[in-house]
Amino acid sequence: MKFEQFTVKAREVLADAQRLAEGLGNPETRPGHVMATMLTQDGGVIPSILRKCSVNPENLAGDIAEIIEKYSKVSGGGQPGLSREVHAAVDEARHQSKEQGDSFVTTETLLFGLSKSSGKVGRLLRNRGADPKSILAAVE
Repeated sequence: MKFEQFTVKAREVLADAQRLAEGLGNPETRPGHVMATMLTQDGGVIPSILRKCSVNPENLAGDIAEIIEKYSKVSGGGQPGLSREVHAAVDEARHQSKEQGDSFVTTETLLFGLSKSSGKVGRLLRNRGADPKSILAAVE
């Protein structure tokens, strides 16, 4: 993954998500970790975007914490790598960035990528109202 194609905030989110996964003993960095760090990032815009989609970020954070709690744990493992689902979300984010004429992946496009995911986090976002179309409208 070419991190020079990510904004500083997007890089921070992925690095913080890896640290969160490692701290919890999770063997992979999964969408819940990424979403949790986007919700709590200093100076981050994701809570504002979610509110524009009529999603309460605080309630969502509680549901994300429940998802993370169910992730498998290991002891003594190394730094968790990105899961296949996170890679797919990043690919969606990269594609959306290009569609918007931008060469950088942002936290906004990462949220878009997660919302397209078929996993629990993607379904949760869509069920709450943060579907890809709503996210794009909120960002504009």
